[in-house]
Amino acid sequence: MQIEMKSLPAMRLAYLRHTGPYGQPSIPETWARFNQWRVQHGLLDPGRLSLGIGQDNPEITPPDKLRYDCCVQVDDAFTPARDALLPIGVQ
Repeated sequence: MQIEMKSLPAMRLAYLRHTGPYGQPSIPETWARFNQWRVQHGLLDPGRLSLGIGQDNPEITPPDKLRYDCCVQVDDAFTPARDALLPIGVQ
């Protein structure tokens, strides 16, 4: 895996959080669920910024406490529907 670090401007993101071990199959399964939600809300267009954000260091944080966010950039007018199956947040 190649890792690239960049400073990005402030932006508004919709996200789905995975809590648990990083890696297979958890993260790809979370992305698959998130992408289904994005299709339903018109947020899967190729020009839209998507980010995967690992919130914790696995060398310090226990595996069951690791947090990873699947994110997509949204505009200020976006309001997520309160889906019972996908607890999407916006920051």
